[in-house]
Parts: sequence; structure tokens; C-alpha cells
Amino acid sequence: MDEDEVVAMAVELYALPPAGFVEARDELVGQLRGVDRSLAALVKGWGRPTAAAWAVNALARGHAAELEPLLAVGAQMREAQDQLDGPTLRGLQTQVQQVLRGLLQTARRAAGEAGVTLGTAPGEQVLSTLRAAMADPGAAEAVRSARLMRALEHTGFGEVDVHEAVAATGGRATPGVRATRPAGGRTAPPARALRSVRPASGPEPEPERAERERAERERSERERAERERRRAALDEAVGVAAEAQEELHDREDDLEDAERRHREAETAVADLTRRLDQARTELETSGGDRQHAIRSRDRAARAADRAAAAEQRAREAWEELRPLRVVADD
Repeated sequence: MDEDEVVAMAVELYALPPAGFVEARDELVGQLRGVDRSLAALVKGWGRPTAAAWAVNALARGHAAELEPLLAVGAQMREAQDQLDGPTLRGLQTQVQQVLRGLLQTARRAAGEAGVTLGTAPGEQVLSTLRAAMADPGAAEAVRSARLMRALEHTGFGEVDVHEAVAATGGRATPGVRATRPAGGRTAPPARALRSVRPASGPEPEPERAERERAERERSERERAERERRRAALDEAVGVAAEAQEELHDREDDLEDAERRHREAETAVADLTRRLDQARTELETSGGDRQHAIRSRDRAARAADRAAAAEQRAREAWEELRPLRVVADD
């Protein structure tokens, strides 16, 4: 079975509601054991998807036209972050919030139609997975694969951890492979992907089966321990990221306050500058008026002096006539 067939088989299996996943997978493993033991072991490692992972897989399978624009905006946001282009980044974030809400509603509808419960917490995990796909190209490819087993999360720095988040297909899976859906909208059972496989003759020998099962148990234990270790590391990183995000919000609030006060100061300076210009214009105008008033006053003062002198002369001339006035009166 080539890579594309394995991918198609995985996509079909992960299209089934989570409640029926394990039974369908184990049935598929049973069919594969008599055909390709290594492939059977690979399929056995495919874990049941969480409700959030199933919902994101549903978006990748049936709503790529809505999902791809979001992933494209994610690439634009990464470029804006690299270039420290704040205005562009804020504009894209506003656009992204609307698209995310729309995709979550679509995922809830798809879940309801399949009988999958997508509550508040899984809904948040859907959004977390979509944000992670925007932040990291590897996470975007994981979302496009439609084979997610668990939700993804971006801690705010570094690459998104997609290890053991996607059902492995034994090699580099071809992105964009979608399950074939028959009439009626229900996904066909994964067993049909085995149509080209011819079963081998004879049952598996008991010693080999016991050895294989023991090896599978040991591998499962190692995987469980590794998952717990990685989950602990992830929880710690999430805590650090949350604290950093809270600090960022505080600093953004400080910046917003400082920008507001700066705008107020700029307005005050502009007002004072305008008033200063008006005062300077008034000073120039009043200076000219003052000089004109000084000149007018000086002319009036000279005229007053001349009039006073004329009055004095007239008074003296009048006084000279007094003896004559006395004689005339007698």
C-alpha cells in the first residue's frame, strides 16, 4: 500500500465520530495483520481524536475554502511580526477574530450533525489549534492533514509541538488529501481503503503474536511516559507564556496611557503656539499704534505750547492797556 493510500485510509478513519473510532480502528488493524504487519502496527498507534481535534479535522475535510484564507492571513501576520509592522498586525488581528468565530460556528454545526459534543472547553481548543496553525507553518500542515489526534497550542514563542499530534503514515504525508464522501454526506468506513490488499494465507504464529503484543505494550508505555513528560513541559511553557502575555497587556495599557498623555500635550502645545502667534501679531499691531499715538501726542503737545504762548502774549497785551482803561473810565 503506497503512501497516498495510507493517508486516505487515515483521513477516512478520522472522519468517523470519536465514539466509534477505537472499534473501527481495531477492526482495521485486524484486517491488516494478515496482510501487512508493519502497517497494522502503524495503524494500531493511531489514537482516538479528541472532540476538538475531530472538529478541526472536519474543517480541513469539508471546509477548506473557509480554512485556507485563515492560514494565509497567518503567514501575513508572521511577516508583519518579523517586520515589527504594528498597524498591519493590529488590522489583521481584527480580521482574524471574525474569521475564527465563523470557523468555530462551522465546526459546531459539523459536530452537531455527527453527534459529537463540542462544549466550551473543546471549542476553546479548536480556536487554540487554529491560532497555532496561523503561528507556525508546521502546525498549519498538521491541520490541513485532517488527521489530528489532539488539539494544538502555540505558547507564544518557538515552533508548535505537533509531535504525536498527527496520525503517522509511515513517511512524509501528502498535504491536502481528503477522504472520499459518498452520497448522503457520511464518510465511508476505512476498511474500503483495503480493497487493493490481498490477504496472506494462514494465521499469525502464536509465539510471534505474543512477542508482537509484548513489544506493542512496551512501546505504549514508552509513549505514555514521553507524552506525560511533554505534557508537563507544555504546561510549564503555557504558564510562562500566560504570564508573559499578561505582562504584555500591562505594558500595552501603559503605552496607551502614555500615548494619550502625549496627544494631550501635543494639543496643548499647538494651542499655546496658536495663542503665542496671536499675541505676537497683537504686539506688532499695538507697537505701530503706540508709535502713531506718540507722534500724535507730540504734535498736540507742541500745539498746546504754542497756544499757551499765544495766550500769554495776549494776556500781557491786555495788561498793558490797563492805565488807558482807568483814564477812560474816569
